[in-house]
Amino acid sequence: MQIFPSNQLGSEQEVAQALRMGSIEAEILYTGNLVPLAPSVGVMMLPYAFTSNEEAHAAMDALKDPLNERLPKEAGVRVLGYFEKGFRVLTNSEREVKTMDDLKDLKIRVSKNNIAIETFKSWGLDPIPMAWAEVFPALQQGVIDGQENPYTTAISSKFYEVQKYITEIHYLIWSGPIIVSERFYQGLPRTCNRRSTRPV
Repeated sequence: MQIFPSNQLGSEQEVAQALRMGSIEAEILYTGNLVPLAPSVGVMMLPYAFTSNEEAHAAMDALKDPLNERLPKEAGVRVLGYFEKGFRVLTNSEREVKTMDDLKDLKIRVSKNNIAIETFKSWGLDPIPMAWAEVFPALQQGVIDGQENPYTTAISSKFYEVQKYITEIHYLIWSGPIIVSERFYQGLPRTCNRRSTRPV
């Protein structure tokens, strides 16, 4: 297996397109970056659909097979499983956010999919769709005031260097499917030799 981290092969959406063509075999991406190619996977992005991690896990398990009936035709990919990093939180450099009014006039980055964009518009914001690789420099330069991602991403991306406030908005859980190219999947051998294994 050859691994290409840190957007070496392009953005998540660009890599998903490459999977569709069969030039790349597998990818782990944020569900929101698969939605433009496979609208049916957007069911995992419906705001406030889950109140706990357990509910989200149950949905991922229940939806995997039904989605795999649609995704090969929609996007030329197949889901093998899901990662989950927790509920998304809002970070910003301007002010504490305690009410919907506190969001007014904040420039918030969202991923490039209609569900995220329309969710933030419903809260009275004018969200800014932006590729992930551009987010930290945009926060640093003040092009945007904030973004939303799980705590783990806020920490690993060092957003605390450019963001003063964090708010638990608990509207969406971060899910990331492990997807493989349908062409690659269909080319795999259908049988394999299995050896029994015993403890030594």
